[in-house]
Amino acid sequence: MKLTITHLCHIVTALILPFTAIAAPTRIQSPDGSVEMSVEINDSICYSVSKDGKLLIKRISIALSPEGAAVMGVKPSLKKTTRQSVNETITPAVPIKHSSISNRYNSATMQFDDGYAVEFRVFDDGVAHRFVTSGKGNVNILDEVYNVTLANPATAHIQQPWGFKTAYEEAYSHIPLAEWKYTDRMATLPALMENEDGTLMLFSESDLSDYPCMFLKGTPGNSFCAVFPRVPTAFGDDGDRSVKILQEAPYIASTTRNRMYPWRFVAIGSPADIMEQTLVCQLAAPSEIEDTSWIRPGTASWEWWNGATPYGEDVDFESGFNMDTYKYFIDFASRNNIPYIIMDEGWAMSTRDPYTPQSRGKRPRNRKVRKRERRRCIPMADMADCGKQLRPLQNLLGLGRKRA
Repeated sequence: MKLTITHLCHIVTALILPFTAIAAPTRIQSPDGSVEMSVEINDSICYSVSKDGKLLIKRISIALSPEGAAVMGVKPSLKKTTRQSVNETITPAVPIKHSSISNRYNSATMQFDDGYAVEFRVFDDGVAHRFVTSGKGNVNILDEVYNVTLANPATAHIQQPWGFKTAYEEAYSHIPLAEWKYTDRMATLPALMENEDGTLMLFSESDLSDYPCMFLKGTPGNSFCAVFPRVPTAFGDDGDRSVKILQEAPYIASTTRNRMYPWRFVAIGSPADIMEQTLVCQLAAPSEIEDTSWIRPGTASWEWWNGATPYGEDVDFESGFNMDTYKYFIDFASRNNIPYIIMDEGWAMSTRDPYTPQSRGKRPRNRKVRKRERRRCIPMADMADCGKQLRPLQNLLGLGRKRA
C-alpha cells in the first residue's frame, strides 16, 4: 500500500486529537510531600487524592450552578493557574486544641472563563477546595455539586437526621459505605470514612457564611454526594422552640456575586491525626472582631446537662427548674472556682415569654437569681432556642455586662 503525504497527515491527526483533547492533570503536593491532589480539567472539574503514594479518593467532581448563567465546572475553559506556598502561624482568639496553629500548605488557584476560579489547597493532613466568583449585584445559587467516590471499601461513621431540620444530636450510624443508598437518611457534617486498613477521611466544611450547610447522601459505587436545603420563603408555627417551613425557593442560596464560597475539605490520617487536625480553623476567614481581650474561655456549671436535678447529701431541697436549684448551681460554681454558670432555655415556661418561669417546683424569681450571681461574682450565660426571642432575654438578664 502506497502512503501519500495526505494519508500520513490524516494518520498523525487521528493519533494526536485524542491526546490534545485531554489536558494534563495539575498535581499539588503537601509541604511534606505525603499528600497529593491531582486536578483534572476536561468536560468537568474533578480531583483525586493520595496519601503516601496510595490512592484514597478516586474522584471528587465539583460544580456550582448560578441562576441564569452557565454552570461553573461544566465544560470549563481554563485561563491560568497560580501556585502559592504558605507557611504561617495562626493565633486563635479562643484556643480549642492549640494556642497557636501552624498553617502550612501548597495551593493552586485556577482561573476560568465566565468570571470564576477554584482554589485548591493541600496540607500535610488534608485537602480542600472552594469556588471564588466576581461580579456586581446578587445571584441565586440553584445547586452545588460535590460527588465523591472513594478508591477502597470504607465504613461510614455518620449522623443521620430525619431531615434538614436537625439539632445535630442523632446517634452515629456505622455502615458500609457501599450499602448506603440514596433513599436512606442523609448525613450531617462532619462525616468520617474509615478504610479497611484504618486510614480515616473526615469530610467537612469551613468558612460558611450566607450559605446553607452541606449534607450528604449515599450513591452507588462506594460513593456519596452533597445535598442542600433550599431557601425558605414562608414559615408557620411549630411550638415555642421552632418554626415550620411552609414554602421554599427553587434555589439553595441568594448571595452576592463577588465572594468566596465555603471550603470543602477532607482531613486524612490516623485517629490521632484526625483528633489533632485544625483544618476548620486554618480555612476559616480571619476574625472580624478586632479586640478579643474580653473573650475569656472557662468551665461552666450547667443545669441542662442533668435536667436541673442535682443530687447528693447537700441537696436538701426539691430539685428542678426552681429558685433553690439555680442557687445551688451558683453556689457550687463559687465553691469550686468555676468561672461561669449557664442558665439554659428550660428555666422559662416558654421561649416566647422569658418573664414567666417554669411552673415545676418553686418558681424562680429572676431578680433574686441575678442578685445571688452578682454576690458570687460569677458571670451568667443564657441560652435560648429561637434567635428572634433572644433579645428580651438578653435585656432581662443584662448579658454581656460585667457585674461587680
